[in-house]
Amino acid sequence: MEALPNDLEERILLNLPPTELGTYSRVSMRCRNVIQSKEFIKEYIGRSTTEPRLLLVETTMKPEVLFHSMYQQANPLLSGKEKVRIPHSPGPQLHIDHPVRGLVCLSYETKVVITNPGAKEIVCLPENEAGKQGETKCFLGYDEDTDVYKVLCVPVPVLSTREEAREYQVLTVGSGGESWRGIECKHHHSLVTNGICKGGVVCFVALSECRQIVRVMSFDVNSEIFTVTELPKGAEIHESFSFVNYNGTMAL
Repeated sequence: MEALPNDLEERILLNLPPTELGTYSRVSMRCRNVIQSKEFIKEYIGRSTTEPRLLLVETTMKPEVLFHSMYQQANPLLSGKEKVRIPHSPGPQLHIDHPVRGLVCLSYETKVVITNPGAKEIVCLPENEAGKQGETKCFLGYDEDTDVYKVLCVPVPVLSTREEAREYQVLTVGSGGESWRGIECKHHHSLVTNGICKGGVVCFVALSECRQIVRVMSFDVNSEIFTVTELPKGAEIHESFSFVNYNGTMAL
């Protein structure tokens, strides 16, 4: 690699699976500088999103989470190698968020972790003290315009019997000296489903304070403002429902 022209070296690296990129980063300072550049990361992720993958998650057998990332193609050299294990304490409060650009957010009580199963990388975020007050769920969001990732922590349930705004927690990933900070959501509701990030907005389904109106709560990652979309009267929701991205459209 060291003797190759820069543009040829970059083209070769762009076509390697994440595990091999990690190997080249460890053995070559020149390759590491290329791989860690913002331009390379943006192009590599852009290419990766066009190659469908299966992400298998196992949580029941041991006190750990096993992620197995596989390309949906018949090449055994590229499929089946991307595995990562994350230890956790067994219990119902483990929450695994939907993948966002290859990253997955896990939360359990006060602990929050972001992992890249394809690259076998794990980043532990600062503990969230809100987890000591009850169950929480963390949703990972990404804003493409600012190239910023944020984690939104939502109390479960968030239904309040008093007329007061409930405080959420937000953390900006990779900002340096990361810390959780409180933000308000003035729309009273009770969280029901998982969250989905699309177009710089994290969305999840909730019930109104009277538990009779189904709402889609939208959190803008950039402005950190909540908006509400109420579903038609008569719409029903259950905790077993999942919020999914179906061919680019959010669906239950």
